Amino acid sequence: MILPFILKDQEIVESLSLGAGSSEAKRFDLETNLRIAEFTFIDWRGNDNTRLQKIFKDFYRLAEFPTKKEKELWVSDDTYVMKYLRSRASVRSATQKHRDVWETIQSSYPEIQIVSDYYRRHGAKVTLKVYDRDAVGFSESP
Repeated sequence: MILPFILKDQEIVESLSLGAGSSEAKRFDLETNLRIAEFTFIDWRGNDNTRLQKIFKDFYRLAEFPTKKEKELWVSDDTYVMKYLRSRASVRSATQKHRDVWETIQSSYPEIQIVSDYYRRHGAKVTLKVYDRDAVGFSESP
């Protein structure tokens, strides 16, 4: 379990939902008094478009959520994630399975057509964290 390694002193878990999907009551995988977080631990294979679309959706949801809490996206390997977030992939293809995300981005940011443009604008809002299962530790990505 990752929580004992990442929770800070005085941090209180308000909501935990590590199953598939989310609900209005459990908007993120983890909500505490200090942070909101999504977790995506994937063994990347190189042809992971659906998984990368999920990463983009999670990044978008975190970036756009109005809160003063820290926003974290946890992954097991940031190589593919950072390559994708900095890519010239279209936002339309990144949101192919998430029409609501596509429509919101189009109405809020009609000038943004590529993933890297969205990431450049909102990247500072979300901290990408890497959890190393083997070392039972974590690091931050730039």
